[in-house]
Amino acid sequence: MVTEKRFVGQYEIKETLGKGGYSWVKKGVDQKTGTPVALKFMTRADRSWEKEQAEQVRTEIKSLIRINHKHVMKLFAYNLNCKYPEKTGKDLNTILLVLEFCPGGELFDILYYTNQLDEKTARTYFRQMILGLEACHDNGIIHRDIKPQNLLMDANYQLKITDFGLSFLSDKDQEAMMKTHYVGTRGYQAPELLKKKKYNKKCDVFSCGVVLFILLTGYPPFEQAMKSDKWYQPLANANDSLFWEQHKGCGVSPLCQKLITKMLAYKPNKRISIEDIKKDAWYGKEVHGDAELAKVLHKKHKECVARRKKDKKKMSEMQNSIKKKRAANPEESAKKSLEGAIDLLQCVDISSKAARLSTRFFVETEADNKDKVPKKLVEAYELAKAAMQFDGQSLIKETEDKNPWDLQIVVKDADKNSYQTNLNIVKDKKTGDFVFTFKRIEGNIFRYKKLWIPVEDYLLACDPLTDEFSYTHNAVEAVKDEDDKKEEGTAEEIKESE
Repeated sequence: MVTEKRFVGQYEIKETLGKGGYSWVKKGVDQKTGTPVALKFMTRADRSWEKEQAEQVRTEIKSLIRINHKHVMKLFAYNLNCKYPEKTGKDLNTILLVLEFCPGGELFDILYYTNQLDEKTARTYFRQMILGLEACHDNGIIHRDIKPQNLLMDANYQLKITDFGLSFLSDKDQEAMMKTHYVGTRGYQAPELLKKKKYNKKCDVFSCGVVLFILLTGYPPFEQAMKSDKWYQPLANANDSLFWEQHKGCGVSPLCQKLITKMLAYKPNKRISIEDIKKDAWYGKEVHGDAELAKVLHKKHKECVARRKKDKKKMSEMQNSIKKKRAANPEESAKKSLEGAIDLLQCVDISSKAARLSTRFFVETEADNKDKVPKKLVEAYELAKAAMQFDGQSLIKETEDKNPWDLQIVVKDADKNSYQTNLNIVKDKKTGDFVFTFKRIEGNIFRYKKLWIPVEDYLLACDPLTDEFSYTHNAVEAVKDEDDKKEEGTAEEIKESE
């Protein structure tokens, strides 16, 4: 049983990287060069907003072609009339953008794995964001939707600004004033947008201030930048000390508080410029080198997992819960399902894969075990599915028909917000052990975190599953991902479309 490969042009379509309202992103591999890319597909709009979609796509393409900066995502090619091959065999009319591959995920994903960041790490990402944004502004592009989902990380955890569909394009030397107010995202919009006043590029500075606050604290500074918002009201009234008194104990240093205060100023003419941000004392302090970032983030992730495993009371509660679910979940049907799809199980060399920030567990097998689907694997599989049921609220299905090694889990909260997690299981060629990787695909990171933490605590307490930091054969940090090597060696071979 072999799954048929799917292609668009010269690109093979691989796994899902993320999804939004009317768009989704797949990993792609250029068959000519072996280069990994991100394939962003957008369903073609109906007549009710066909013009708006066309304008957004044009804006995104023009913006990405205009900018060439290490902290702005690259556009390699595009197709305005792409036939997306669905698994059913039918074609779907879409728009395709071929973009730089950013396997590091969203910037705020690191908050799930590390909680808040220390100042040096936060400053490193803040500086990358400001330099990328400066390149945008210097090229006459105001982003207008700076937020966590639009700040991605490449294979080396370097920040990339993306999603320019709501941007404003002006002449490079023009001081742009704008009056379109539907742009931006709640919680990151500057006050002048909410008041439906004319605004300029300082709206991007405001959004960056919100991002910096969250990186340092792990939570947002306010709900909306309005005088009626009790958390933002002190800043609107120029009462900086009260604002920070409300956030007492947040861990932001006085020097950094001054910078954030200037970035979140109520009036644009009082708000600090990018030029002055770069002269700021806090901004100019030490940052991590490019090679350091991955090590720092993985260390923080390891410390975070260790802290949670030390909570003996919680681990005990989870183990009692596991015993009950074991009794309620017979494993025979799972064993048959896995055995029937054994040809679809991918065997990979784990030692050749660089450690990504992800939720990864291992099922260790006995050296003399000849069973293709060991009992420990079946037990771990059933427990993982039980953990992902969210008390019966989730929908668990195979990503592809009759392939139980790739599962898609979707759950909705009380407000009907959707959260998707994918579970992928592979076998390590060298050890024969099985690797369970859980990846967030869709959903607000802060709300997702509340849903996911009890699930991960459950998995940490499961006997057949070993977390990556306790894994005996852990060669995860050995060498660089083969995809990264290919990307570095061949990225120049792909030309931008005219």
